[in-house]
Amino acid sequence: MKLIKPKKKVVIVFFIILSGLVFLFLWACGGIQLPGIIKGQVYDFGTGHQSKFQTNNKIIILTWNIAYAHGFGSEGKRYIPQNAEEMSNRIKRIGDIIRNSRADVVLLQEIDFDSHRSHNVDQLRKLSCITGLRYAARAVTWKAGYVPFPYWPPNHHFGAMCSGGVVLSRYPITINHVTLHPKPKKNPWWYNAFSLFRYTQEVKIHWGKKIIWVINNHLESFNQINRVKQANALVEIVGNYTNFAGMVIVGGDMNTIPPEATVHHGYPDGTGDDYRGDTTMYILRSMSKFKEVVKKESCQKNESAFFTFPAHAPNRRLDYLFVPKNVLVKDVRMISTGDLSDHLPVRAELIWLKVIKEGF
Repeated sequence: MKLIKPKKKVVIVFFIILSGLVFLFLWACGGIQLPGIIKGQVYDFGTGHQSKFQTNNKIIILTWNIAYAHGFGSEGKRYIPQNAEEMSNRIKRIGDIIRNSRADVVLLQEIDFDSHRSHNVDQLRKLSCITGLRYAARAVTWKAGYVPFPYWPPNHHFGAMCSGGVVLSRYPITINHVTLHPKPKKNPWWYNAFSLFRYTQEVKIHWGKKIIWVINNHLESFNQINRVKQANALVEIVGNYTNFAGMVIVGGDMNTIPPEATVHHGYPDGTGDDYRGDTTMYILRSMSKFKEVVKKESCQKNESAFFTFPAHAPNRRLDYLFVPKNVLVKDVRMISTGDLSDHLPVRAELIWLKVIKEGF
């Protein structure tokens, strides 16, 4: 029997431990994940009624960052886990609000598909059932085996994570492309390994004989440089639809304020957000064929009416919808939702002014 020398034993043991740590790290952070374009899943849950094509060309759009039904303090220092019964009740109330809004197409951000923090409930499937919006496109943008955040106490850790964005629709969806944007370079590599991707989701919806492209977004919150890069990337993506004669809707949580906002920093909610020098909205407004559903003049006249964050005491607007200039915005409102999320939903009633028989 050949004996292994003590030094060699140490090397072998060290290698085994190191390999185990690497394996554990890769499992916890979800493996090596890179930015880029991925094909997202499309669903027909069959839980709702497919409405007939509306001859009046009216469609209702809603965008909402639901913070996985946790409410304000869904991350960071204020985070306190919700029990399963409370989370179930909150997601039901979110579904009721969406259903009562009569929205035909809904853009959602921060929705959990199978996450420990929301008791492993597929919130997409549940919301589809509650709202009757049977068609859905899923964008998985945060996948990890174990997220050790918030760091303390350990029993508050997010744990297993599967989360992202969704487009819910009353009408069939056939295409779902998801662009995962690069994470901030200034972050430590290990932090980026466990953090979510910000994204742009392109979804093709068949509205009768017409086609709608819905572009759902969740842009960077904590790094202004990255947010500006993502805004430029979004404008480039939207530019691909320049020759498309139909409806393109761009919306989501852009995590920035309008340049004409009265306050740019020092918010009372304690988030520390600072938008001084932020050019994100200038970039988004450079989409020449689009307009915001909220008119700049309306915002200047009654700014607080359009605040979307934080939901319990709104003091700024972070959530937006952009539509083609040939679309009539008949009504736009921010819906009061209490503490169900840290954002308020934006609802817009749109009317197509240009009708083409064979689609847009």
